[in-house]
Amino acid sequence: MVARTLAAIATDLRDVVRHFELLGLPIGRGRIRSYLELIDAAARGEHVERSLIWATACEVDDLVAAASLDPASLGPVRHRMAKLCAGDLVLTSKSRPDPGRDLCFELVTAAMLQKIGVQSKLESPSDAVNMVGGQALLVECKRPTTFAALGR
Repeated sequence: MVARTLAAIATDLRDVVRHFELLGLPIGRGRIRSYLELIDAAARGEHVERSLIWATACEVDDLVAAASLDPASLGPVRHRMAKLCAGDLVLTSKSRPDPGRDLCFELVTAAMLQKIGVQSKLESPSDAVNMVGGQALLVECKRPTTFAALGR
């Protein structure tokens, strides 16, 4: 595991926001804006709850992975990208359904497949449609939100 500074996490998040803005996908508001403010405050030495720093670091890692996707892959989900900005800062058992985190999970899954050379299309009939060895591999992304769901 590589230790990252708070400043590096903030830089990564700013780079991701800039990347998506250049693609015409403004995500630097809502939850994402709050993450920037939190990580900047922590970097200045202000007290920020540890759970918020961890949530921010995890979300930034996911967004960095999502930003690594071939921009053409985002076409079918462009209309859903604004949802990345909504939702609770920290996911808990009491959190409401979170379409933004669900979408981010789909993007991360497609990015991981892309990283090993499998091109993904983020479209129906599945969350990610991939061609592997000439065969279609359909991936349904289900982000567990409870310990019970994790066991299923």
